Amino acid sequence: MEIISSNIFLNIGIIGSIALAGSMLLKKYNYPAVLVYIVLGMIVSPSLLNLISPTLMSYDSIIAQIGLSFIAFSIGETFSAKNLKLVGKPGAILSILQSVFTAVIVAAGLLLLNPWFRLPIPAILILGTIAAATGPASTFMVIREYRAKGPFTNLLLAAVSIDDVVGIILFNTIIVVSGFMLGGTPVNIGFSILYPLIDIVVSVSLGLILGLLLAYACQRIHGNSSYLLFTLVMLLFATGLCLTFKLSYLLCCMALGGAMSNFSQKSSEVFSAIENFSPPIMLMFFIVSGANLDITTLPSVGWIGLATIILRSIGKIWSPQWAGKIAKIPPKISKYLGYAMLPQAGVPIGFALTVKSIFPEFDFILTIVIANVIYSQIVGPLLAKYALFQMGEATLEKA
Repeated sequence: MEIISSNIFLNIGIIGSIALAGSMLLKKYNYPAVLVYIVLGMIVSPSLLNLISPTLMSYDSIIAQIGLSFIAFSIGETFSAKNLKLVGKPGAILSILQSVFTAVIVAAGLLLLNPWFRLPIPAILILGTIAAATGPASTFMVIREYRAKGPFTNLLLAAVSIDDVVGIILFNTIIVVSGFMLGGTPVNIGFSILYPLIDIVVSVSLGLILGLLLAYACQRIHGNSSYLLFTLVMLLFATGLCLTFKLSYLLCCMALGGAMSNFSQKSSEVFSAIENFSPPIMLMFFIVSGANLDITTLPSVGWIGLATIILRSIGKIWSPQWAGKIAKIPPKISKYLGYAMLPQAGVPIGFALTVKSIFPEFDFILTIVIANVIYSQIVGPLLAKYALFQMGEATLEKA
């Protein structure tokens, strides 16, 4: 077994072959390929079979950043003026409210159960805000795999994008409130809320500027290979700038894709070139993502972790229905939206790591969040597929 994990090229070849064979084998049962990649990653991870190359795992953050940049850019394609008009103000209201409602449901549920759990109130509030975030990667890949298109798909992509923005603002606010409740150093709440807003505005503005530059360049070049090279360079440049100045590269790349979608006549060719190039990157992204999830943490989360997972699932599925009534969204759309918004990934884990560094006494939150990510990454793609087919916007003719 050591020869498999020690040789990175052999390692990628074997694991990639198994992943592709597994997805083809389960194709007749219509399992999303992304689910196969994630589960295989968990199986070969250091916490189980330990068959994945340590060299490959040492580059996990780079693989994740590149993969998410591609996904964010592709999501930006849906932010065309036409699609935004279809989503409109009701879509924005629903996206914001469902995120807030999920946080409230998780926090309120844990408060009701707290006579048994005996958790500090700040820990409950933090768990509620972390529950609000959604990982767009798995949902996006299911959408692309089943060629889903339509009003529901457009609203879903907008919702998973806005979701993390709301999550960041809620999280920063609750961290400050928790500091006050625990008797920490006083912090200006207004500044703590304003800072993430500035981060969001700067990230989006940078993406729009770079998107306009890319659109201008693509008007003067020809051929898919040229479109691909220019777009890759701009995506890497955008991601690098954001990481250097601690901005959100996800929002930046989404805005970059949105600018291309709205201001370039070559946008369809550019997005097509990226879509044709991205499958091997997505394959490695989801395998490495799965390998980073320590499945051995599941038995240690206990009743608190199980309650958090159940409450978040209820919140994500029911909240869009309540929010949809307020936003006057068609009931069928709001009914199935939550099923496709279950996955969590890097953002909540980043939140949990931040909590651990600020409040070491709440280190158990990281274990709970990782357990929820494992659960949601396994169940989420299946529910996303279910929702898309129930809405009649997906096809069994896979991409």
